[in-house]
Amino acid sequence: MAEARYRENLDICQRLAAISPQAYEPSLAMVQNNLGLLCSDTQRYEDSEEMYLSALEVYQRLTAVNPQVYEPYLVRACNNLSFLFLAQGNFEEAERYAREGSKYDFTHHTIYTNLAASLLLQGRYAEAEEIYLRYKEELKEDFLSDFEDFYRRGIIPPEREDDVERIKKLLSK
Repeated sequence: MAEARYRENLDICQRLAAISPQAYEPSLAMVQNNLGLLCSDTQRYEDSEEMYLSALEVYQRLTAVNPQVYEPYLVRACNNLSFLFLAQGNFEEAERYAREGSKYDFTHHTIYTNLAASLLLQGRYAEAEEIYLRYKEELKEDFLSDFEDFYRRGIIPPEREDDVERIKKLLSK
């Protein structure tokens, strides 16, 4: 039911954005992002990726014209893509989108949860540790919650489990 409504909304926004991009592209990107979340929650990762990439493309255009307003949305789109790739065990792509988002995330820093995890799960412990230490006070609960989610999803490579435990101890000090 919810997806059907989002798809109807998407169709309307696409038609309106074709006529008046300035007025309707923000709504289009929001619907694409929300539909991406819905698809991700139902583990339809290809559909989710398509929606997130479409939203990212719109937010990139909007940010080029009005960065003060749209950079946070661009970061969210990159964050969503990064987490999507983490959830699939594609740590290189997760890193790519986390780095893209980190170019714009000057205040909330949530993108660094995905960047640190993508590095750690690729076996780049020292780089990851630096980020975990830098944002420990601000993002500790997010980092720890992500590890629990990664365990539930089964995406932590066996050869990285010791590294994850070392970081968890570091965060708990």
